[in-house]
Amino acid sequence: MTRRSPEIKPRVAHLEGQKQASSSFCRGSSGLLDLGGDAEPSAAGSSFAVHGLSDPQFPDRAALVLRRDPNSSDDGLLEFQEITQLSLSADLVTLSACDTANGKLEGEEGIDGLAEAFLLAGAKSVVGALWNVEGSATESLMKAFYSHLGQGQDKASALRQAKLHYLQTSANSSPVYWAPFTLVGDGSAPIVF
Repeated sequence: MTRRSPEIKPRVAHLEGQKQASSSFCRGSSGLLDLGGDAEPSAAGSSFAVHGLSDPQFPDRAALVLRRDPNSSDDGLLEFQEITQLSLSADLVTLSACDTANGKLEGEEGIDGLAEAFLLAGAKSVVGALWNVEGSATESLMKAFYSHLGQGQDKASALRQAKLHYLQTSANSSPVYWAPFTLVGDGSAPIVF
């Protein structure tokens, strides 16, 4: 069972403070954090294009590496326990980072890791990577994924079509480039942007 950290409220307030009123996305030095623009952080989707830290032996230490604010005591990590404290109602959370869909196998409960943390926080589905990912291949795959989502495809079909598109258009057809991304949760519905 995940323990709830009392320090999460200041961390979430710090993240919400990074929100840009004119945009639904906030770009930090380490990546992209969707906080819903003027809306609450429960928008249709959230995308993290950052670094991921994961160790199957210690799944509670899994984290996303965000921008560290030098004027804050915040360490710049969004850790497993902090994620579970978020109140999300996102249809989709995309984790375009290394090792974000792996973790420790916990019997019938499944994999204990970052993807599970976002599901526990209320996300309906999570796209994450099973191993280290290559930057340009990930960018190409994610652009195709969001393009297919924008065409009204359900999440699972959009990810499949993005992988097929990558295979058709890239010289790097090795599965190491296109296969790490997997969908956890409900992939049967499209996203309404």
